[in-house]
Amino acid sequence: MNIYWYRRIMALLVMVVASVCLVKAAQAIGGYLSPEFECKQAIELTIQNGDTISELVEGQIVSGNCEGYEDLTAYLVDVHGTDLEPGQKIQIPVGR
Repeated sequence: MNIYWYRRIMALLVMVVASVCLVKAAQAIGGYLSPEFECKQAIELTIQNGDTISELVEGQIVSGNCEGYEDLTAYLVDVHGTDLEPGQKIQIPVGR
């Protein structure tokens, strides 16, 4: 086997290892970027005058239905925005 085959095999091994490392890094970063919260049961809330998302989330945390204050807050802001209207329905899923 000449030196060129050896170099090709080594380059291939380096590329495979680098690819595996990139996939693992992407999976790790993806886990941090996606919000994770856990609720015991899915519920639908009707917005009352003056309600805020943080109050709704706090109510779910205090009642023991949900865990993950920051992640649930981020999820609801992403889905419903920050402007809530009285009578609007907000669904809180079991989790992500």
